Amino acid sequence: MTSFFRPRNLVAALAGLFLLHLGYLYVKVGAGLARDAWEVPSILYGRPAIILPGDLVDNLKLPERLGRLSYRKVPGKPDRPGTWSEEGGRIRIHTRGYREGDASRPAVQAVIGLAERRAASLETSSGAPLDELVLEPEEIARILGPKMESRLLVPLSAVPKHLRDAVIAVEDSRFFSHFGIDLIGIARALGANLRRMRIVQGGSTITQQLAKNFFLSPKRSLWRKIREAELAVLIEVRFTKAEILEAYLNKIYFGQEGPRGIYGVGDAANFYFSKGVGDLSLEEAALLAGIIRSPHRYSPLGLADAARERRNHVLSRMAARGMISENEERRASRTPVRTNPRRVPVKIAEYYVDTIERAAEETLGPGRLSRTGYRFYTSLDPVHQAAAETAVAQGLAELGGRKSPAGKLEEPLQAALVAVDPATGELTALVGGRNYGETQFNRAVDARRQPGSAFKPFVLLAAMKQAVVGKGSITLASRISGERISVEAPNGRWAPANFEGKEYGVISVRRMIEESVNTAVVRLALDVGLPEVIAAARDAGVTGAVAPVPSLSLGSFEVTPIELAYAYATLASGGTRFRPFLLRAVTDSEGEPLRTEKPVRERAVDPRAAYLVTHALEGVLDRGTGHAARLAGIDFPAAGKTGTTDDYRDSWFVGYTPDLVCAVWVGRDSGGTTGLSGASGALRIWTKFMKSVYAAGGRYAFPVPHGITIANIDPESGFLATSACPETFPEAFPDELVPKETCPLHPSHPLVDTVRKGWRGIRDFFDNLFR
Repeated sequence: MTSFFRPRNLVAALAGLFLLHLGYLYVKVGAGLARDAWEVPSILYGRPAIILPGDLVDNLKLPERLGRLSYRKVPGKPDRPGTWSEEGGRIRIHTRGYREGDASRPAVQAVIGLAERRAASLETSSGAPLDELVLEPEEIARILGPKMESRLLVPLSAVPKHLRDAVIAVEDSRFFSHFGIDLIGIARALGANLRRMRIVQGGSTITQQLAKNFFLSPKRSLWRKIREAELAVLIEVRFTKAEILEAYLNKIYFGQEGPRGIYGVGDAANFYFSKGVGDLSLEEAALLAGIIRSPHRYSPLGLADAARERRNHVLSRMAARGMISENEERRASRTPVRTNPRRVPVKIAEYYVDTIERAAEETLGPGRLSRTGYRFYTSLDPVHQAAAETAVAQGLAELGGRKSPAGKLEEPLQAALVAVDPATGELTALVGGRNYGETQFNRAVDARRQPGSAFKPFVLLAAMKQAVVGKGSITLASRISGERISVEAPNGRWAPANFEGKEYGVISVRRMIEESVNTAVVRLALDVGLPEVIAAARDAGVTGAVAPVPSLSLGSFEVTPIELAYAYATLASGGTRFRPFLLRAVTDSEGEPLRTEKPVRERAVDPRAAYLVTHALEGVLDRGTGHAARLAGIDFPAAGKTGTTDDYRDSWFVGYTPDLVCAVWVGRDSGGTTGLSGASGALRIWTKFMKSVYAAGGRYAFPVPHGITIANIDPESGFLATSACPETFPEAFPDELVPKETCPLHPSHPLVDTVRKGWRGIRDFFDNLFR
């Protein structure tokens, strides 16, 4: 034993332990700076806004969208990406280029010519026509790790030279000549501190700062400085100077944005200037480099004078080292401190983000989303989402606080809203409840509730499908009994009643759907065949369990709001069925595509049948159970259907235009009564949402497909109108089923026709004369 303590053996043992210690630190340094050890948040982006000729600028909410993207409004012509102007009936936009998956778009200087607030022309600043103008996608959310570090990793090659030089000039001027510890710098700092009798300079190199930020606590002590130096030397041994500088530029702290910290030059450039790091000017680069020493002391957002003084100090250091010329220093030093801070992200689309996050973690693994910096390019339209959240919040506030029939306050009402673009199948907005913070249960995706009368359009669709292929003769003008009915059901005889006990005689199929007449709908379903009704619903996109029982026709089974929204989207699209489409692409932190998605579409319904149902559902808003929407200002072409279940448990409205479908559900999680019909509950939220999206009105009417004829009929008889009919109506028919006979209730008379024609001619003459 005593031989071990001989000096030679003891030295050898200590040397071995020291080498083991260095080996451990060498491995630790390598693992600590490895890319997968960083906290790099994943970012979710919405879909890019596309401007087309003929678009209503006020519907696009172009100034709002540009503001959300941190574009700066300037006088005259925009001279750099991220700027815009409006004057003389023209909007000029200098877009930013961007990459999404394996597709990229360059920056473009575009001019939008306006006529009556429409995009009458689209062209480049040189006059070349543009088919469309695309803005880069807006960031909608970040999935941060436990340290709340916001970071955009950038390779050293993407960092402009003047930013690299600025950081080296002010933080570590001998970076390329020392081995991790700058002895000259330490001596200089020690002398300066002794002269001032306080700490005025630090001697830490960039490598030492990197070691401290990655491996050590911020607490100052002699032992920490020794460890910092030790780790710095090992970092220099383990990595090249370029790798060390790249790690430093991505790691360093630049300030705070609410609860999250801004780390790295990539996120700092975006935070302070709303631009990519490669687009920074010399003065902006010097400003960022100056912030590193103390982000709270030199923040240009609140301390512009201190930030300018610090920036100019950085510029003088750069000039002294020959990194820039004296003229460049003078010009940059005289430039005012200008920032263009990005819009502080508001928490939006939390239910939507939760849906994406759950699906991504199932595929990529838990915990990876806050470390690997994935980029998710989604279908969400941020402006639609903001309108949806506002409509739900305001609608529930107006409807909330209602009492049960017994007079007791009940649990709060909940709501779900789903919006879909029927041209692409993209889900553009989703709200899963009144408050994500209170409950994360996503009612839009996961809640299964009875649709009630909101299912009736698919009964009509079954009849129209038969009509357009010659297997049936039922049209929107056909007559059907609305009298009481009793039928055999699995649990005995079933006798459905109409809303509020209303009684009907023989009515038109159109009136049946407009006024939501239960007794007539059940008859139609039985006439067409329950299996055919189920087949029509399946064609449209209803996927839940459905049984061929009579109550099926009144929506007695369960669906989710997203399922019903996509089923109506099949009608709005003219018969094309889409799978729910939420995610367009996924890339890694460097933009390399990992996954690219395309909408899955299928021609599932004859366009003629889809149009006939839509034509009937327009009447729901014009004259039927959804007429309150017209009274509230929905004055553009739209179609839809209300839905109310027994005891007012569920309130539905699903409505659409040619380019947007929106489904709204209102109810209680317990299934308790709400006291709300589809018209008094869900329709109010739908109306708020659509009025916000279509602030300037709808773009166009539903297109009439080939094979459909619009004929003027007498709505009372359903036959072609005569000049004697007191009321006429333009009804849609399959070409083969257009009525050939005139109205028997109001036969025309040649003499009367002549007098009426002459009177109309005189009236038209004076109308034109005095107009």
